[in-house]
Amino acid sequence: MNTFTPAQYIELAETLNQLNNDPSCNVCVITAYGKLFTAGTDIINILTPIRGTKTTPPIKFQNEQVEYEYWCSMLKSQAGECIKAMINFEKILIYAPQGGCVGIGTTMSQLADYVICSESSWFTTPFMGLNFCAEGCSSYTFPRILGPHLAKEMLLGEKKLTSSEALKTGFVNYVYPDSTFKRDTLLFASKIALYDQDTLKITKSLIVRHDKDILLKTNEIELEQLAKCFTSPKAKKSLLNFVQKQELQKKKLLEEKRLKSVQNDKLLNPNSANTTDRTERIDRMISSIGGWDQPPPTPGSVSDISTKLHQQQGNKTKGSISSTPSGTTTSLLGGGDMPESQKLVVSGHHLQQNKPRQTNDDDDDDTPIDNNTRVQPPAPKRPFEPIPPLLV
Repeated sequence: MNTFTPAQYIELAETLNQLNNDPSCNVCVITAYGKLFTAGTDIINILTPIRGTKTTPPIKFQNEQVEYEYWCSMLKSQAGECIKAMINFEKILIYAPQGGCVGIGTTMSQLADYVICSESSWFTTPFMGLNFCAEGCSSYTFPRILGPHLAKEMLLGEKKLTSSEALKTGFVNYVYPDSTFKRDTLLFASKIALYDQDTLKITKSLIVRHDKDILLKTNEIELEQLAKCFTSPKAKKSLLNFVQKQELQKKKLLEEKRLKSVQNDKLLNPNSANTTDRTERIDRMISSIGGWDQPPPTPGSVSDISTKLHQQQGNKTKGSISSTPSGTTTSLLGGGDMPESQKLVVSGHHLQQNKPRQTNDDDDDDTPIDNNTRVQPPAPKRPFEPIPPLLV
């Protein structure tokens, strides 16, 4: 779901700072792949040091002040640096979320110069359910863009803003179709990149110079308040409940995948299935081939020989017939003996009875021929039906 991990916050901040100093970069586009643009901050990852792992014990704080300083330092060094990099980005920054956008993915969007979303996009900030406060400078940007009432619905009431509502309220600049979203976004970015970069920088600096210091200060204050939320008993309880639900859901999904994999393995891999399952699969395969419920074929015919080959077991060598001194022919397909009248000659994919023929033409049939009149119409030549490997 593209959650923001601590490492991802740091990597995004470093990337933005590098592109800001790279003369070959004119425009930066932040987008994603997957069902959601982002599901917000990875709570499980953040709480791992507090909860501990199998190899490392959990962190124990001496008092509440030490715990507050820990959270304050961690939040500012991760999410804080990422937000600061977006505020200080001097070039054109395009925020292009597709699908769902949750939490900090929604709040930091208003720090970009352009916000372009797909038709299926939606935005929400479920902070109250986790006992979080506003972050990503949303306490300043949301009321200015959405108005105070709608901003309170988003930050206090967990309102889900659709793409059409976001376009009407000015939360996004453009909404593109899902099928052409990435192409249309990059086309828009390429047009911006063709403008004179010095002029773009000067104009952008004139627009944001009144808000830049306010945004940096707002980011710092919000993270300090968020650190206080992390230290409160109510927030701890809600976060632990959230993590437990997520882990139970993850275990359930993994168990469903495992059971499905085992079932598929039984159907596809005969070595991993028990004898009963394998027998049932063979019976289903035989019945699906068709013709097995019909009367038995004429003895000595190709159909009869093919049926007997299907019924033989113990395949060790495919497509090979050997003769024995006793006048019978041993089929290496199953190890059984066959009468001399049913000797087979296997050459490549051509299977035929080894009977005397009137001519050397392989395309002719074995019907007795009168000098002038054929006694009966030739029977259609039956193509060789290869034996399914599982039956062999």
